[in-house]
Amino acid sequence: MNRIRVVLAVILLLFLVLTAYAFFARIGEPASAPAVGQSSPYPASSVVTGVSFDVAGRTTAAPGSDLWPVVWAADGNLYTVWGDGGGFEGANRIGRVSLGVARVSGPATSYSATNVFGGVNPQAPATFDGKANGILSVGGVLYMTVVEQGAWLRAKIVRSTDNGRTWDFHSRGWDFAEPNGAFSDMTFLTFGQGYAGARDGYVYVYSQDDRALPDPTADIVWTPPISTTITMFRVPVGQIQNRSAYEYFAGMSGGNPIWTPNINQRQPVFSDPNGVDFGVRVMYNPGLDRYLLTANHNRSGGWGIFDAPEPWGPWTTVGYWDTWIDNGWKFGFTFNQKWLSADGKTAHMVFSGINHWDVFAVIRTTFSTGGGPGPDTSPPTTPGGLQASVQGQSRIDLSWSAASDPQSGVASYRIFRDGTNVGTSTSTSYSDTGLSAGTSYSYRVAAVNGAGLQSTKSTASSATTQSPSPPPPPPPAPSGGVAIQNLSVRSGSVYQVDSSGLSTGAQQYVDRAFLISQVPSAVSGAVYIQTANDDKNAFPGATDFLTFDVVVDVIVFVAHDDRIQAPQWLAAGFTDTGSDVTSGGGTFSLYRREFGVGAVQLGSNADQAAGASMYTVIVMQRPGVDTTAPAAPTGLRVIGN
Repeated sequence: MNRIRVVLAVILLLFLVLTAYAFFARIGEPASAPAVGQSSPYPASSVVTGVSFDVAGRTTAAPGSDLWPVVWAADGNLYTVWGDGGGFEGANRIGRVSLGVARVSGPATSYSATNVFGGVNPQAPATFDGKANGILSVGGVLYMTVVEQGAWLRAKIVRSTDNGRTWDFHSRGWDFAEPNGAFSDMTFLTFGQGYAGARDGYVYVYSQDDRALPDPTADIVWTPPISTTITMFRVPVGQIQNRSAYEYFAGMSGGNPIWTPNINQRQPVFSDPNGVDFGVRVMYNPGLDRYLLTANHNRSGGWGIFDAPEPWGPWTTVGYWDTWIDNGWKFGFTFNQKWLSADGKTAHMVFSGINHWDVFAVIRTTFSTGGGPGPDTSPPTTPGGLQASVQGQSRIDLSWSAASDPQSGVASYRIFRDGTNVGTSTSTSYSDTGLSAGTSYSYRVAAVNGAGLQSTKSTASSATTQSPSPPPPPPPAPSGGVAIQNLSVRSGSVYQVDSSGLSTGAQQYVDRAFLISQVPSAVSGAVYIQTANDDKNAFPGATDFLTFDVVVDVIVFVAHDDRIQAPQWLAAGFTDTGSDVTSGGGTFSLYRREFGVGAVQLGSNADQAAGASMYTVIVMQRPGVDTTAPAAPTGLRVIGN
């Protein structure tokens, strides 16, 4: 019996060894880009016709740390940023910081690395949390994008003049705090050493767009993305931290990009209906004279490499995989010019992911050129069936039949309104917004192929927006005579006015499930504003964080968390009533102040960021205010000759 057991154990051991050998032999094979199939959002590149990877020769370091955007700095070194780990010589729980910066010296095949900001044996300790998906060097200054830890929808660009040891935030608050999370996943377009060889005097910034999830309590990091687009802005090199100088990409006109200072007029610069996850990267490859964009579209190892002659496209596909090497989630596929051959064909790419890919991974990458079908000199066919559909006073929706191009494919469509190019679309539909009411518009559409050639314009289709309707009557005041109008929040969060009245069991916040458990009789049943608890540390020290209008004289109560000191605007301008409101979020001191008809302005939750809950606003009519209109006169007589 013992001999049988020994024989069976040996057979099992041999089976496991052979299985492991076969697995690792397969993983060690070079991974090449397959022919670009229908799942890719753009046609195959006619310039970069193939790509392969030395999977067996890849190297890894810094286990437990991920993200790793990379830039070639003016001092000749690479600088990179990691998240959630100890960086080089560290591990997931050894030297762990939320955000760390490292310097990487030498060639890709024999580099050395030093933790500069945080991690194991750093030159300086980490002093703030967050995550970074972009780092840039301009001259001797480093710039880094920082997204808010945990919430993930607000972001800021910070700078360092000492090679990453300390960072300047330049102002309070976030540079971007848009309701849909626009530009909260920023990454920079990188060029050569210290920004050498840049296209012009601008810095270009890209981001996964529309990152906000329908469920505000869901974690973006661990929820599959709903975004399918990438947007971009540009800013003069000398004003990188000045948001008022940002210009957003708003489509193309006559082959040139349209730039606008209005973020709400931005248009996608890249689209993938299969998805766009966080960790987008963009660099310029001078040897190939192409801009390379990488983005992952699923969480099972799928990603793509795309190339274009300009930072805004038109994009074609170098490689597109639904699974690459294995089905592990990977992201942040980063190329840099320091680890790039002069002809642009050999590069060393940095990437990371989760689990066994939660590392600083470096893999040799080889691009192929030539051997393709040759330059595309023929424009695509003309789009057909254009239809214009009115959607109210200021919007017209367009749809049309797809054009075709047998060689480089259709990359986009240009939309012409009354003869002027007003936008682009990568699908066969477009919404034209911001129009004038009661006005007729004529539209035509042209297709653009992967080589940038435009088709003839389609047959015109016209539509007239709806005429303006008379202004609605002012909203009726709820019980108690209080109507809150023109509610505005500096953070961009959407607050709710609850006119059903403050009571036990009422919901306190729009983004938390905390319920009110105790209400002082003085404010029971009063109208209140459900604020966002995520705003508890927004714009510390601000005096103009929340504003609204009232139509009668009111008393405004602010229930402020007892755990932190009341901000100056509240302590000096309001009176502490001595009463408390309690909820699942804590105990809140009740402050009061009277306001007349017109604007009410309240400040931020704290003068300095602190761990506490956001305040709640309660509004009630000031006693003695007459809100009843006088009775109509009676007994009218006409006296005359």
